[in-house]
Formats: sequence, C-alpha cells, structure tokens
Amino acid sequence: MNKESSSAATERQSPGGTLKDEPLDKLKIDLGFSSGGLSQEEAPTRLDRYGYNELVEKRVNPLFKFLTYFWRPIPVMIMVAAYRLFGREHSGLLVKQASS
Repeated sequence: MNKESSSAATERQSPGGTLKDEPLDKLKIDLGFSSGGLSQEEAPTRLDRYGYNELVEKRVNPLFKFLTYFWRPIPVMIMVAAYRLFGREHSGLLVKQASS
C-alpha cells in the first residue's frame, strides 16, 4: 500500500471542507460515481490514486499494553487495598508504640 496515496485520499478536501460535508449529488460527480460500478480500466486507476480500502493498524509494544492493564480503576483499588492491608505493617512505616 502506498502511504502517500492513502493519506492523500483520507485528507482530501473539497473547496467547501472535507468530503463528509459535501452534498451527496456533488460528491457522486466529483468521485465519478456510476450505478454500474467501476470499469476494468477505472479500478487500477482508483487503486493507485486512493490506495487499498483498509485501516492503518497501530502497533503497540506488548509490554506497554500489558502494563496499561494495571492503571485502570479496579487494579489500582486492589493495589491500594493490598498496600493498606500488608504493606504498611511490614515496611516499617507504621511505628508501634511500646506498651508501658
């Protein structure tokens, strides 16, 4: 897939704004719409001009994706509860008073 042609197709703007703002009749004329579909000659031309009809996949580091699961509300609440239950007593932060 040619990235330049696909980005140009998605960012294509008409004088009135983006393609979604165009009236349907004008858009059909601009894009060369026909009820019979594309001809054999037109298909490769459009493929070169607009690229394949596919979404760009974002690649995410698997380790980063795994770590993001721990920053949602429920895991954070569980970590806070575990710290309150176990962490303070064993970390030396809680000073016990000597009984007299």
